[in-house]
Amino acid sequence: MPVAQSADQETKWQAQLSELEAMGFMNRSLNIEVLERYQGRLLRVVNFLSELGAADSGDNGVAVMED
Repeated sequence: MPVAQSADQETKWQAQLSELEAMGFMNRSLNIEVLERYQGRLLRVVNFLSELGAADSGDNGVAVMED
């Protein structure tokens, strides 16, 4: 991605990027890519990134209690 286009996207999504970083989503380039994909709809972006993180960690969201 050209530098100018990247800078434009950072400016375009600045508010959402700040919110995502406050939530712990620190990969700025991925955040921008997903914001573009979901047209800035933050709830969808957070859901996608959360699912992506769970898939990466092998966490299926189910807590197992051992005796």
